[in-house]
Amino acid sequence: MYGFCAPLAIGAADSGPGVAADQREAIFERFVRGREPAGEGSGLGLAIVKEIALLHAAEVKLTDSESGGAKLVIYFPAARAPGHHGPQT
Repeated sequence: MYGFCAPLAIGAADSGPGVAADQREAIFERFVRGREPAGEGSGLGLAIVKEIALLHAAEVKLTDSESGGAKLVIYFPAARAPGHHGPQT
């Protein structure tokens, strides 16, 4: 696409217990920690990630990682290239 940067995706994965498929939407709500939370925490981290992603018109996906845990990927839309002011296509 002329004058636009390619979409960007950033992610992280772990080898922990993962997140059950039926919990993947709820885990992004404030104070939700999943069925068997390990360690300390308040359940705010993924809620904050989702809110920041939405502010940047990004999409957040949570799936299984290749190592058995969870994999989180944030997909940012294509953006206008810096300094480019030509027509959008």
